[in-house]
Amino acid sequence: CNDNIADNLVIHLLSIIEQMVPLFTDCTDKVEQTVGSLINIYRSSAKRDAIRQKYLITTTVIITYHSEMALLEFAYNRRQLERDQSVVMSPLLMSAGVATGKDIAHIVDSLPTLTPIQLYHTLCQLFDAIRAHKYPELLSPMIFKPYLLQLIVSCEVHAFHLALELLLSFGLELFSTVEERQLFRQLVVVGTHPSLPIAHRLLVLDFTKSIVTKLKSTAAAAIDWSGLQITSFDGPDTQEKKLHILNESPIESQNLLMSLKPLKARSLESNTRATNSFYRTLHSIVSKRPDIMNEMQDLLISVIFKAPDPNIKRSIALFNAYPVLAKGTTHKLIQNLTNLSVTETFKSLPEFTAFLTAFEWTFKQKDLDLSETQLVFLLTIIHNNSKRWRESCAQALDCCTAVLYHQTISVSVKQTLLQSLQWLLSDRNNDISITSLAQIYILALNTLADDADIKRVFNTTHLSDSGDRDIMQDLSADAPFTITRVSTAESTRRKFTLTEMPFTLDIEFEVDIKEQFRRRFDRVFCLILSFDAIGGHIAEEYEIPILRADERRPVRLSLRSAVHKPFELAVSALFTDSDGTNYRCQRFQTHAITLRDILLPIGVDPRHDPPIGQLCQSVLKHPDAMQTVLCVRQFRSIDAFLAHFDWLKSFVINDDTVAGDERRLICGTAPDRLLVAALKMVNNFVNLFIYTNSYELLPTIYYELVPHDTTGAAIDTPNGTNLLIV
Repeated sequence: CNDNIADNLVIHLLSIIEQMVPLFTDCTDKVEQTVGSLINIYRSSAKRDAIRQKYLITTTVIITYHSEMALLEFAYNRRQLERDQSVVMSPLLMSAGVATGKDIAHIVDSLPTLTPIQLYHTLCQLFDAIRAHKYPELLSPMIFKPYLLQLIVSCEVHAFHLALELLLSFGLELFSTVEERQLFRQLVVVGTHPSLPIAHRLLVLDFTKSIVTKLKSTAAAAIDWSGLQITSFDGPDTQEKKLHILNESPIESQNLLMSLKPLKARSLESNTRATNSFYRTLHSIVSKRPDIMNEMQDLLISVIFKAPDPNIKRSIALFNAYPVLAKGTTHKLIQNLTNLSVTETFKSLPEFTAFLTAFEWTFKQKDLDLSETQLVFLLTIIHNNSKRWRESCAQALDCCTAVLYHQTISVSVKQTLLQSLQWLLSDRNNDISITSLAQIYILALNTLADDADIKRVFNTTHLSDSGDRDIMQDLSADAPFTITRVSTAESTRRKFTLTEMPFTLDIEFEVDIKEQFRRRFDRVFCLILSFDAIGGHIAEEYEIPILRADERRPVRLSLRSAVHKPFELAVSALFTDSDGTNYRCQRFQTHAITLRDILLPIGVDPRHDPPIGQLCQSVLKHPDAMQTVLCVRQFRSIDAFLAHFDWLKSFVINDDTVAGDERRLICGTAPDRLLVAALKMVNNFVNLFIYTNSYELLPTIYYELVPHDTTGAAIDTPNGTNLLIV
């Protein structure tokens, strides 16, 4: 931008930068360049003041999203910029953390003059300041009151998001009942508007779902819920979100069941995403509305027999979660199963294996005593079809096992079981585990005289439910991800300054999908990586919206909690595949965070920072302070010591006041602890004088610098190490 470009074009270009700046979170160098260029143009431009000020407004927007930039430049140039009497100087100073009460008042007074996008960014900045308890005597939630209507009636997602955050944070302290109801209505209208992109509609429906449970009963009763009815143009995700909102609403249960029909129809078309959505919705409805259990039983029976695979497995997972629902459904399921023909031939192997899962689950119901006729009938169907579908022999044997453990074994049932087991034993295609177990069962049935004897042998109360599959699948034993630690060279590590306290510990990783899983997971969605320390003092999450099979994504973990000693970092994951199936991987990988990782280099500027001696005295005033002298006898020179422990070189500082070979080191740990040390030669031995306000570091430093044997005991040699605590 220069003075030859028209004013309207300059304003248009700057507005594009303002709207796109949240997307450039990883381009720190480019962002810093852009900020510098905008400030330089502002100072040198000959355009009128109204246009020149736009450059600083855009700079304010950038700073809002990139607070980690070095903002001291604005503090140093404050006087020069204040002479320009710019209306946007105060937001810049607040971003830099050096705003005064006068600056805050200037920000609030200038809000009515800002454009919508500039107003949004400034309100976000003020909201963050209130949540951080900054300027409590000057800022209150009521400063947002004049702009609530502007945020509510907007069709922009970012405006809705800010209004939602304000409602969740301040509630009726800021919002009236009318405004709360108006926001909800507007969310419903925008979330169901057919001309908006589907991604925006789904996001707005998520916003709606987050506040529907917080509406007062009077407000909920006054809302027209018909706008959330399912339409033929809604996909599975939209239908699921609408149904979750309706489930929390005061509409009648019968109307809610009618709304389930479109989602049920999609699930019967073997649409995996729709099926998963259907059962997630059923879970929420049953937990919220137990009064519709009877209608839910008929609904589940109908989907089980119209599309056995995968509805049987998901229905059983629902039954296991809600025993009351299972008790009423079991009799109807048995009635429908026994209506099958004894010569029933299933159309495909997946259909037969799905029914085998239903048979096995039915046999295991302890409060259901099947009649002799029913047992013989079902076992005959299993035997006839397992001959055709030989891949199902393992499940057929599981069904026989369930009958032996849980049902009454009459003479007719025993003969039918023996028939099936003899065939499983004689089939040469079966593996040794199937034939061995079948042989044991045959021996037991031929040896034991009656049902009482059989029950005394088969009396295990727990049997593995190998056929049950929950919607959330566990891949902890074989996770599809590799989390690789990215090591940073000592010379390139970021150096903090004393003014940047509290410090953050940055640990970098890379995540990708393992080679053997890339065909199964060509891409995963909503990946949440959880990092927690074994011991419980650290718990952080990192979210990745989408990860493709051929992609390696960097992950930067910024720890602001107390990290004063090495620890083990365990990684867990939650994610969704393309079919909408959810997976979890619990603590599938661990990483050791060592002393070298947690110590942070700190640079000292003699012009602004206190002298080293004064810094040591201030450190020792801390209640956790300790002064230590470490004599390292195996080294006769400081250079030899640093050559051996070369990772300490990044902590050495230049100090012109030091005489001779003495070296001084400064480092810190997150968030606010310091360690100041001096390397000196005393009696021809290297001595390390340590001053720290984190006594937890001392044992770790001792074990890092002292030679130890394989048992962990210090090696007692003439050239050992002495530690003196003063």
